[in-house]
Amino acid sequence: MLMKMRAVFSAIVTLAAVFITARASAQNYIFSVVPWGSEAEMKAMFEPLLDYIDLQTGETFDIVLYQSYDELVREISLGRVHFACLNAISYLKARRANANIRYIATSIRDYEGKDSDHYLGYVITHKDSGIKDFSGLKNKVFAFVDQTSSSGYKMPVAYMREQGLEPKTFFKKYFYLGDHDEVAKAVKNRVVDGGATWETSYRINKKRYGDVYRIIHTTPPIPNDAWVVSNRLPKRISDKLKEVLLSLDRNATTPLGAPVLNPSTGIPEVGFAERDPGFYEQAASVLLFKE
Repeated sequence: MLMKMRAVFSAIVTLAAVFITARASAQNYIFSVVPWGSEAEMKAMFEPLLDYIDLQTGETFDIVLYQSYDELVREISLGRVHFACLNAISYLKARRANANIRYIATSIRDYEGKDSDHYLGYVITHKDSGIKDFSGLKNKVFAFVDQTSSSGYKMPVAYMREQGLEPKTFFKKYFYLGDHDEVAKAVKNRVVDGGATWETSYRINKKRYGDVYRIIHTTPPIPNDAWVVSNRLPKRISDKLKEVLLSLDRNATTPLGAPVLNPSTGIPEVGFAERDPGFYEQAASVLLFKE
């Protein structure tokens, strides 16, 4: 009996060792997105999606946030990020730089009750500022996101140049605040007179701070984000990722019945679609203008 118990114990130890070895050798892959909200908000938005992807692919994806698109493109090109969501300008720049990436899908988002593959940028002011149109920002203090942001820089500057205006001479001062959340906060606190952002961030911050904003300019349509993978990610995994994304819609649920794309968390995606390169290239002349 003692020998039998020892044999059983030995078998259990062996199985445990095999399991631990398999877990240790398994790779956790990295997903990333440039945040437009706090770290907690971004994780609340994307972790249900990543949990669903883990379940469907049998792989594990962890979320890591990078503060700029240039940094994110570099990391995915080097293979340190395996799966990412890029804005249109960063995707276009990555294509031109022959970055080591592969496109797999485009975000479909719900904007005011309409599913769309593009979005709008806004220039906003505080409701109590008295500034009701773009001309009212003359000699005022303004906040951009950063120079790689489509809605937070490129589109509003393109509009200004169409009007014969330059930020350096039109504004008293302007700043790059790094993310949409900071722009909205600065406008709310009246640290700046106006700021450039996009419609999802506008809605999130209106919910957070109340009805304190006025939209004084709306950009032309901007292509939604491109979802890409590193070419260093095994093709079987990238193919499965593409299949999972393209099969998702707003009705998808986890095994426990929770929404995968839960609008109450602030995630803008309600599904995904495949678009050809021309979908993004049609906006290149505006988004990639020379400084």
